[in-house]
Amino acid sequence: MLGAVLAVLYGDHAYAQQPKPEDFPQVKIDSIDIGDYPRVRIFASYLDERLVPINLAQVETTTVQIRKDGGRPEDLLTFSRGAPPKGIKATSLPRGKAKRTVGVVILAPGYLASPLGAIVGNESVLIEMENQLRSGISKFLKSLPAGDKANVIWYGDDPYTYIPTEASLNELTNFADRYADCEKVIAEFRLRPGSVPEPKAGQTMRDLGREACGLVSGLDLLPGIIEARSKLTGHYPNLFGVRQLPTGVRPEYQRIEPTTARTIEPGPVLSEALKMAARAAGTVDQLAVVLLTDGRDGYLYAEADARGVAIRNVCPKIYSDPDAGVLKGKELEKAKQQVRELRNKCADDYVAAYVSAEQARFAESAAVWLGFASILGIRIHSVGIVSDINQNRDYELDRLRVLTVGSGGTYREADHPEELFEQIVTLAKELNDQIVVEMDSGLEPGETAAYQLHLVLESEHHHTSDPFEVTAPQIEAGVFPKLRHWSVLLQSKVGYTWYLVILIALLVIAAVLFLFLGIKIIKGIVAKLKKAGEAAAKQAVGGKR
Repeated sequence: MLGAVLAVLYGDHAYAQQPKPEDFPQVKIDSIDIGDYPRVRIFASYLDERLVPINLAQVETTTVQIRKDGGRPEDLLTFSRGAPPKGIKATSLPRGKAKRTVGVVILAPGYLASPLGAIVGNESVLIEMENQLRSGISKFLKSLPAGDKANVIWYGDDPYTYIPTEASLNELTNFADRYADCEKVIAEFRLRPGSVPEPKAGQTMRDLGREACGLVSGLDLLPGIIEARSKLTGHYPNLFGVRQLPTGVRPEYQRIEPTTARTIEPGPVLSEALKMAARAAGTVDQLAVVLLTDGRDGYLYAEADARGVAIRNVCPKIYSDPDAGVLKGKELEKAKQQVRELRNKCADDYVAAYVSAEQARFAESAAVWLGFASILGIRIHSVGIVSDINQNRDYELDRLRVLTVGSGGTYREADHPEELFEQIVTLAKELNDQIVVEMDSGLEPGETAAYQLHLVLESEHHHTSDPFEVTAPQIEAGVFPKLRHWSVLLQSKVGYTWYLVILIALLVIAAVLFLFLGIKIIKGIVAKLKKAGEAAAKQAVGGKR
């Protein structure tokens, strides 16, 4: 099933991008920022076969290579034990030391019966799995360096997220209940970028600007809130929005009805997570979405119900019971067995067609999600929660692999509580231990080239990343184009509000200097005119004599 979905999205090449254990340790370029052109900033991960960041003490040299016009890679710069060549302005530092930030949205399963809930006869495993999930997310959030932004979407029948209002500083808020308010606030901010709208009557949100209903920079309260969140709810996780109830099914479990009137509701949780990350673009250096799930979507028992529909209604019409008036004894039993087998095969085909239609909808949506993520540089990381008791379906875990591979993220799996905690913490370590290489780009304006990193370890093993292509900004010749370039660069770094403050301050300083110079020039002209007048007067007096 994975191969079919990947072929729809990317062709045969995409699946080959998923690294094999023998490919590790590996170096992977996660993203490249050339917004400070002519400088370039390369974000890279160095991982071992367990997908754990390798000890940097093992790295002897890191060489930045460049490919131009499809040619062979040429060495641009080599760091020895993280140090650049003498006299070269370049750095190779862990992300925290490089003071580079990331914005993360974590999606966590809060629904019953999968993957944490209703493990029949083994409630202790359920409780432990849920505790490890909460503890892992909490430690993930606590490990993020200062300046990073994050939020969590805890999703069941409804999504819950952290919206810091005066009334709910210590709890998650039902996002669906506040969605219309959030959309209104975000729309107001778009109309007045860089400004913070004044709260209206009854409005209690502390921050009505860029962080409203999105990623938050104050992460001191969120870990404790996640640890305290207690209940799993519902059987309709709207993760991807691709599952539809089979025709004629009356679900055993009803969706939890909303307790408040809603004019609009959130879309699929992944769509909302990508939107949430996108709104933080420009305030952090990188963006990521983390999926902690078994990949299930929509009504959890729809497959079994689809089979029930086939057995009860569809297949008996295709394969009718044998005529007991014609067949007797062993012949009748044999005919009944044949009908049973045909009906079972019919039911299998019916469920397979149902799943195929669902996967086709997923492939269509995934193409949109991955296109959106590619444009904004959002990487999707996944921890697939695997359990024999919960009977994971391969095609649902395949969805996580598709999104992860397609966006350049990392896919992991966990099949018991302790491993779930470890994998979440390891993913946080991958983001935090990311290496940031900053140096001169070596590119002319408008030139396109591909960078790659070549590592040499103490063990003498060599590892080279896949090429990562970028295009340098096109800067026109002349003073004014360059001024525009630096103006845009400044705005992207400090934000619109501070950009205006700096611009006004510069204009005031320029006006004062202009006024000062103008007064000085005028005084000079007046002095010269006065001097010239005095000289002329003296000359006139001398002529009369």
